[in-house]
Amino acid sequence: MTSVGAVLEISNLSVGYGGTAVCGPITARAEAGEILGVVGFNGAGKSTAARTIAGKQPMIDGEVRVHGLPVNEDALSFRRQVAALFDEDAFFPSLSVREHLQLVARGHSVPNPDSAVDAELDFLPCRTAPAPYQPPSPPGSAGGCCWPPP
Repeated sequence: MTSVGAVLEISNLSVGYGGTAVCGPITARAEAGEILGVVGFNGAGKSTAARTIAGKQPMIDGEVRVHGLPVNEDALSFRRQVAALFDEDAFFPSLSVREHLQLVARGHSVPNPDSAVDAELDFLPCRTAPAPYQPPSPPGSAGGCCWPPP
């Protein structure tokens, strides 16, 4: 499957979850200096395919090679050739729900983020203030409800 200059080769790649494909088989190739774009509706499998190609998710079937190397996120030689940054959901346990929504709204350049967050929170059936986050006490500590102990 590998040829001179091929940076990425994808042959009959099936991607999905639990053995169920989310899109048809993918076959594509990118030579050095080329850009490969993927277009599709929301839920069409673009992100799933990208995660699979980057080795972040197992493939159902097919073959993917990067610079002639098979996808294997655990292999140092593969990791040296592939870098991928995905927009994963982030969770910050020290932030309140409001603060988390404000962070996400600002990060996505939502106009008037505070008003947008207020509107979303007003939509929810309850608006109680959450208790402050309290990480568990480390093993061997005297216990208590906060860390570090007073």
